Amino acid sequence: MIAVRKTLHKDVFGSGEERLVCLVNVTKPGRKKKPSYLCASVTTENDRPVVSIHRVKLSENKAKGQEGYRRNKTWRLRELKAVDGKDEHQEVADFDLHFDKAYKWTAGSVAEKNSFISTLWKLCHKYLKDKLPEFIRVDKRRLEGLLQYSETVHSVGREVEEGPDIEEYQELSGREEEDLKLLLSSRPDAFKDAEEFTERLSEELASLDAANIHSIMDSGERVAQLLDYLQSSLFEVEQMLCHLGDYEQLLNNVRDTMEKLEYKYNQMIIEDRNLKSLLQVVNTLVNKLDLDPAVPRILRNYELEGHMNIESCTNAAHQLQKACNVELPPGLSLLQAVADQKKYFKSLISTFSQRLMTFLIERFKEQSDSLLEKVGVVHSSDPIVIAHIGIHNDILAYRELMLWEKMEWLEESDHDNRFGSIQNGYCKAMKRTYEEEILHYIAELKTKLQWKKPEGKKHHHTGHKLLSGANSVMDMSRNLTSSLMVTSSGSHGSLSRGTLGSSLSDIHSPSPVAQHNDGKVLFSKLFSKMIQDIEPVCIAEQNFCCQFFHLPNVDEQPQPTTVSPEAIEEDQLPADVVDEVDGNSKQILRIVDTSSFMSTQLKLVLSQLFEALLPEIEGFINFGVSVDNYNALYLQLFVMQYAFEMKEKVKHSYLDQVLVNSLVNINRLCEEFINGQLKMIEEMKVPRKGKCGILECVHNFEVFANRAEAIASQVNRRLELDVNYKHLIKAVFEAIERVAVSHYKSPPHVIKFENYHHLLDLLSKLKIHSLDDSKDECKKKYRQHLNEYVIVSLGRPMEKLSLFFEGVEGLMASGTKADQVGYQLDYSKNELRKCIKEYPTKEVKKGLEKLYRKVEKDICEEEGMLQVVWVNIQNAFIHQYQRFTKLIGRCYPDSNITFEFSLKDIEEFFSTSQHSH
Repeated sequence: MIAVRKTLHKDVFGSGEERLVCLVNVTKPGRKKKPSYLCASVTTENDRPVVSIHRVKLSENKAKGQEGYRRNKTWRLRELKAVDGKDEHQEVADFDLHFDKAYKWTAGSVAEKNSFISTLWKLCHKYLKDKLPEFIRVDKRRLEGLLQYSETVHSVGREVEEGPDIEEYQELSGREEEDLKLLLSSRPDAFKDAEEFTERLSEELASLDAANIHSIMDSGERVAQLLDYLQSSLFEVEQMLCHLGDYEQLLNNVRDTMEKLEYKYNQMIIEDRNLKSLLQVVNTLVNKLDLDPAVPRILRNYELEGHMNIESCTNAAHQLQKACNVELPPGLSLLQAVADQKKYFKSLISTFSQRLMTFLIERFKEQSDSLLEKVGVVHSSDPIVIAHIGIHNDILAYRELMLWEKMEWLEESDHDNRFGSIQNGYCKAMKRTYEEEILHYIAELKTKLQWKKPEGKKHHHTGHKLLSGANSVMDMSRNLTSSLMVTSSGSHGSLSRGTLGSSLSDIHSPSPVAQHNDGKVLFSKLFSKMIQDIEPVCIAEQNFCCQFFHLPNVDEQPQPTTVSPEAIEEDQLPADVVDEVDGNSKQILRIVDTSSFMSTQLKLVLSQLFEALLPEIEGFINFGVSVDNYNALYLQLFVMQYAFEMKEKVKHSYLDQVLVNSLVNINRLCEEFINGQLKMIEEMKVPRKGKCGILECVHNFEVFANRAEAIASQVNRRLELDVNYKHLIKAVFEAIERVAVSHYKSPPHVIKFENYHHLLDLLSKLKIHSLDDSKDECKKKYRQHLNEYVIVSLGRPMEKLSLFFEGVEGLMASGTKADQVGYQLDYSKNELRKCIKEYPTKEVKKGLEKLYRKVEKDICEEEGMLQVVWVNIQNAFIHQYQRFTKLIGRCYPDSNITFEFSLKDIEEFFSTSQHSH
């Protein structure tokens, strides 16, 4: 192995500064091949040692014809992941090295394997201190012993700079041999051979030992003297140690005494600090829990009337509340004295709170009784309802006491809710007052509400009975329209245009309600007056409740209200949502969320106070609609627009909420009214006697449109009305078509164009933009059926001539030239002259007179369409005459064939027939 090591060092690792550290003869397990060697070497790169492991194989150099060692594979030591010794208890020559993969080897002997693994162990601990490979199934105790031994050698000065300890022979380099030879030659006494040098060293060592022995024997006396000195020194040292022990004992006693004094001093300081803190806490506790002796006397004995007494009670209550709610450390609250004092405070609070509650509830009842005595006593030409400003100002004197009561209720969860009892007592007392006042006010409004009857004949108008007689219907429409227009003009200015705000400002003027000749007023004025009178009452009560009960006006974060599709279909909308129905679909669009107008607490209190307001307003609405169903249209438009403009109001009242809630009832009433109109149209009976004329449903729609437009002129809103228009006009169209088919006396085309003409005239006058499409359809159908009636009535005047010229046109259409038509046997000039002779002037005039009598019999005189129809017939006849004349000129030129009558004669015939009747 030494020879192989020398050869490897010379051939493989001799160049540069690389040094062979250890090697082992290995083969692959189970294979019989040439052996190879695993070598560990150390070199320096960039002033840093680098350890590598090489596989060296013996290979043949074919060029030189000799064998030599070369490196087959090289790994860095830092690439080594694990060393597997296979078995740490039994001696085996197999081992594995894990790099990028596991390499299995079998060493030449167990000793070589152990030496190689030991060297790798030391190299890893020396050069790989951060990331050591794992040594598996090896005797680690032996390896750690080698490592400790190596460190001990280094600590005593034997540092091996080249690497770990190597037991094998280290051959001298050539330069070292030359230096050694030079050293030996430079000394004259240099030994010639090793035996002579060894013998000489032995002789010198023997002489040196003898000299040492003689020196020791000569110094015996001095050694004995030295021992005596040492003995005396030891005695003195013992005495000194005894003295030092005594001194140490004294010092320990002094130290213990000082420690006791220091402990007692610290205890005294702590006690003094605690006493001062206790005195401060007691003083603070006494100052905070001490109560002025006048406070209990004031709270128990002072009357709760008079400004001075109320102010004194308020100050005393606040002092008591401050003393009761004082913040104390948690431990002090457990003291019996503190508990007793707080119990005393709570008893004072409970006594005064009960006394205040009883007094205020009695005061509320007295105020309510005094107001109830005045209901119906004051008589006025106009119904009035007055806000309770005076009573509110009187009760507001107890506002601070109510705040004190509310704070006590909020801070003490187990405290009786006397604040809620006072609130309920006020609501219960004033509820009766408002109920009587509102009921009396609405009753007076109902007495002033009466239907404005038109002059002349009396008509019974309901939503489910048709108006009789065309003339009566027209008179009724004009009277109702003029009556409604009176309400939109006069001393308050025009209400036909402008926003709802301006309309309401005019309607809500403080002047008396505008009177008609019969002393009665229309529903719209009374409804506007009701809003004008009740809204200040609601606002005054709302302000009072906010101030007296310290309620928030609006919630900080109102929750949006959601509406389910099922609720929409069943018309079960929540009270705080106003919905608008799109005319083209059933989609419901939210327009108002009243939850953002008023806090939940305030809304709850006002709903108790004005519990009768919504039923009474809805009763007034139902009464107004029962008097005149058209009031439902006005209410729907008015309240819808009122709800829209509610968003822009700075101050909202509870009346806004009530009106929003009444929308469900108003929409239901309006829907019933429209459904009644539609039912009348569907159930309309067709007249069997005489001409059909203008249908009753058309007259009724005219009345409805005039009334509705007069109503819409007062409110700047038309959406719901336009939706109703579309439903009604559609039903009227269907009724016209149905009657035209079923009537057996009047021709269908006459019924259609007369009624469509009447509707077209009405829509053109009213200029309803939402019905522009319906107006265009009316116009189209009117012209269509008029032309069809003219064609049917005119038929084929001069029938033989018509048939003759139809044949001529057929020939020309089939390709026959115009100048060749006369050569056809059936269409010759002679045949044409025969046909013309059959229609002399007298016969034509007689036929037109007969036609006029027939048209006059079909056309209704009410609409005045006879002249229009006759003019259209005249134009059609003239057009046919001109067509015949042109065909004669083209097909029979230079034949001098003409009619016996001219175009001027035809115009005279038509004019004579019209004037003669």
